[in-house]
Amino acid sequence: METIELEEARDDNDLDELFKKIQRDVNCLSDDNRSARKRSLEKIRKETLQTSCRSASAAQKLTDRLLKPLLKVVSDPVEKCRELALNLIRDLCDGCVDVVAPSFLPYLLPVAVARLGMPDIVEPSEELRLVFVCFLLQFIEQCSIQSSSSSLAAYLDDFIKILQRVIVDPYPEVKKESCRLCMTLAPKIPETFHMQAETLVVPLISTLTHQRYKVRVTCVKAIGVVGQFGNAQCLDSFLPHLAQRTFDHSPPVRSCLTDIIGHWLLDFQDRYSFHHKLLPLLLSGFTDELVEIRQKSYDLMEQVGQKYAQENEEDLKDQTDFSKPVSSDYSWGEFPRPCLGTRVLLYRCLSKILPAAIRDMGDWNASTRLKAISLLEVLLVHAEDNATQHAEILLQSLYKACQDEEAPIVDKATKCARLLGHYVDPEVLCRLVLPAVLTSSGAGDGKVKANVAVSSRVCTGCLAVLGAILRGTDTSKLQDSIIQGIVETLMEPEVRFSQHSSLLKQILFIVQCLIEVHRGPQGVEYDLFVLLLSLISYAGNGDESGDIRDQAENVLGGLATSLGYSRSDRLFLLHSRKLLDNLKERHLIWIASSPERRLFDVLLTRARDDESHSPLVESLDVFEHGLGVERDPETKLSFFSLLSRLLASNRDPNGGALRQQSLRVIRDMILPNCIWSSGRTAAAIRTAAMTCMRTLIQSGNVEANVIRPIENVLFAQVLSCLDDTNLSTRSVSCKVLQQILTLFKGEIDVDRLNQLYVDLLKRMDDSSNDVRLSTTETLIAYFECFPLDRYDRTLYRAHVEAIYKGLLVHLDDPASDIQEAVLRALKASARLWPEKLKEQLDLVRHKHRMDDYCDDLGAWLDRLLIDGV
Repeated sequence: METIELEEARDDNDLDELFKKIQRDVNCLSDDNRSARKRSLEKIRKETLQTSCRSASAAQKLTDRLLKPLLKVVSDPVEKCRELALNLIRDLCDGCVDVVAPSFLPYLLPVAVARLGMPDIVEPSEELRLVFVCFLLQFIEQCSIQSSSSSLAAYLDDFIKILQRVIVDPYPEVKKESCRLCMTLAPKIPETFHMQAETLVVPLISTLTHQRYKVRVTCVKAIGVVGQFGNAQCLDSFLPHLAQRTFDHSPPVRSCLTDIIGHWLLDFQDRYSFHHKLLPLLLSGFTDELVEIRQKSYDLMEQVGQKYAQENEEDLKDQTDFSKPVSSDYSWGEFPRPCLGTRVLLYRCLSKILPAAIRDMGDWNASTRLKAISLLEVLLVHAEDNATQHAEILLQSLYKACQDEEAPIVDKATKCARLLGHYVDPEVLCRLVLPAVLTSSGAGDGKVKANVAVSSRVCTGCLAVLGAILRGTDTSKLQDSIIQGIVETLMEPEVRFSQHSSLLKQILFIVQCLIEVHRGPQGVEYDLFVLLLSLISYAGNGDESGDIRDQAENVLGGLATSLGYSRSDRLFLLHSRKLLDNLKERHLIWIASSPERRLFDVLLTRARDDESHSPLVESLDVFEHGLGVERDPETKLSFFSLLSRLLASNRDPNGGALRQQSLRVIRDMILPNCIWSSGRTAAAIRTAAMTCMRTLIQSGNVEANVIRPIENVLFAQVLSCLDDTNLSTRSVSCKVLQQILTLFKGEIDVDRLNQLYVDLLKRMDDSSNDVRLSTTETLIAYFECFPLDRYDRTLYRAHVEAIYKGLLVHLDDPASDIQEAVLRALKASARLWPEKLKEQLDLVRHKHRMDDYCDDLGAWLDRLLIDGV
């Protein structure tokens, strides 16, 4: 004890000596000369630092003596003087026992407020502002817990004034130290800090968006402390701005945010009132791009759930004892199933969290929508089957999300729908989704009535959700009635005949789910067959239409395989007659663009005849109506195109049924459309009709004895088209006449033969060389039709001479190919009267510019006459 007293006495003597030594320098601190003030500060610093006080009380006394004059210099106009004074004060305080002594704060804080806490910047040097803030931070850190609550609390207003200004200081380093100052002050005086904490909300929020990520990190930490020691109003003000930091591009900021949200959920006094506001911020970390943040979020969420379970142990006893096991056939993400406390906490807050999440899913900003749908995915994982009561509002939001233009958002929406399908009874979901599909498409089935048709985009979204639900559903839960309801919905004409490729792709996806995932489509085989044919008949533009048709063909093959058939042809054999009967019921109202008309086209093109069934023959009523005189040209052309393709396939294995109907086809369908009328459209129809007749005869399904009753009308119409103004019609008609002559070979009346050559020779003067060449081929068939045993050459001498004269003129044609074709025709005509042909050749030989072909024909006739003799 005596030793301590002696040491204190020696310290007092040393202090007295020191004060005498520096007294003049202390007095010079108020000198007008800046250099004098600076030298005095440097000397005081040197002397005080060289003097080693043996006791803390001596250091306290030294500080008390020098504090006031030094604080005056803090406002000195010379920056160096202010810096020396601040550093000296900080060094003196390092040796003090209690910096919150009554002789310190009353003098120090007013100066600090004057230099740092004014609305305008008083201290111009940012480095000195940083030194001052760091000094205050050091000052508060030195405060003992016992003294802080009483002494510091009295000066809280001054500290708040300083913090309000320095937190928003332009210098980033000052911002960071100010946030640390705030974090250090709050725990020192928690009883009184919460009353003033709200005044720091605005400065902290403004600093939260600083461009430097380190400033943002420190600010987030400060917000965590202010929120913890503040009041509920502070937390409410911070949360919207913290939510924006979940989008921060800097991982340290997001990681720090996760920490403080987890801390609030674990330790905030009124956390139960804020569960529904804080949980979304923590759950957003589950989908962060960094594994570390995702793992941290999961760990904190598990801690929150475990603490919640401990605090509510009695309420959760039954659920703990009879917890449902997690499904072994489905997993989500990279984490195991959340604990019971986490799941219950999320479920109880779900009704408050969902509206905000769904509202953000409609935000204009794509990143906000993606964050919201990602949150929804996490919520569904935690809610599990408890999401059933929210199914309707969830589905409505997912419909819209599946229509989003951003692919990641659509992908997340699909995953959410799969989660719903996994956890919620599919019957419940289908009762909600299927009416939405019908309503959006404008369809109605007697149970669900659609007043207005919503855009096909909405229907596409509904179908996308339905397909994802089917992917996530346990196959054992899909009853036949559910599958039947889905197929009936897809079979609605407004759905399956849509002209929007995205919608049809979703239908294909759903059908594929039913085929691949759910044990084969037993009971709906016919409907799926018709549905896929409807997609194959899609007549959209661009490459997508071809893709859809190809995909539908592949799915059709999958349907056949799932039913045990080796090829899809078996489906046509089983179902084409039923489908054809259904289509024929409405064929009277078809036009060229009718979807049923396109389906009819696909069916007849793909269906195969068997011994008891010929789709083409059974469809002749449809063709007859479609090719009626009163039908519009577009419809006629489409039916002629289909009929020509079917006839070209030449399928008639069932005893000549088509041959027996050839008279009807020509008389009632083709010839009425060969009648001349003005206009290009009418010409196109005549061309199509003649092309169809050519295909029919060429297919071998026409016999002379069958069409004998219409011989006169047939020749009249063909000869009329032979003189048509349309080149294509003339060309095809010439080939048709050749086929008819071949068909009636040897059975044509002589008088008709004597009339035909006039029209044929007229075509030899056609403007088109192609028509002229076709005419020569027809002439060859024409000469084959003459019955030599019944043809009186003497009686019909004038006709024979007219034929020879007309052809010999074209033997001198400028075109060599025409000359060669005419030469072949003349040789074929020689069977009528070779002597007469030789005679006519000799009469015109001298008129020809080139006599090569005349010589060739003459030599050939000479050999013929010699052989004949």
